[in-house]
Amino acid sequence: MNEIHNYPLEVYKVGPNDFYDVDTFNGVGYDTAKIKGSNLKAGMYAMVGDSSYVTGTAEQNFMNGTAVGGLIVPANLFEVGDSFRLKVCGQIGAHFNDTLTIRIKSGSVILSASTPMPMPAISLEVFELECTFVIRSIGSAGVASIMTNSNFTFNKSNIRNYEGLNWLFLNDTTFDTTITNTLSLTAQWSSNNVQNHIQSIVANLERIY
Repeated sequence: MNEIHNYPLEVYKVGPNDFYDVDTFNGVGYDTAKIKGSNLKAGMYAMVGDSSYVTGTAEQNFMNGTAVGGLIVPANLFEVGDSFRLKVCGQIGAHFNDTLTIRIKSGSVILSASTPMPMPAISLEVFELECTFVIRSIGSAGVASIMTNSNFTFNKSNIRNYEGLNWLFLNDTTFDTTITNTLSLTAQWSSNNVQNHIQSIVANLERIY
């Protein structure tokens, strides 16, 4: 049986556009294949600049700050079991009893959506959103499916305890892995009150399986 190649360590950083030799066992010996550096990194996207503010009743993207990496998965690249984690935090303010709806989307396709959340009166507090996506099946719309678990929490002014919402969302009707999917995160308020605003400051998307 052949042994895995033993090369001296010469490269200390994985470049996303570099290719690396990988020895794979074929049952008898080892074959050498190549893998792109971007496939070795768990991180897919990191926002390095604040997003715009979302205010008012129009649905708007609030994961649009300057970033490295990308939110695009090309057509036919998903496999069953592929899993991803999105974590976003930032600042939020709200008018008492107005509602906030959070949606995670690919284009116009909703991957996850909260119910309208009644908000307390808060001013310049911190929120955190964490979502885990799992590809359950691949194919065209009606065949492909994705399950998403989402947890949205925020600090309550003065009281300093947490409030929020956790929800599960299955899309097995309009999700399509045969086309390019581009992730976005949107917010929508129930009124145009000036106290209502939300902004992302830190956002990361990583592949976890």
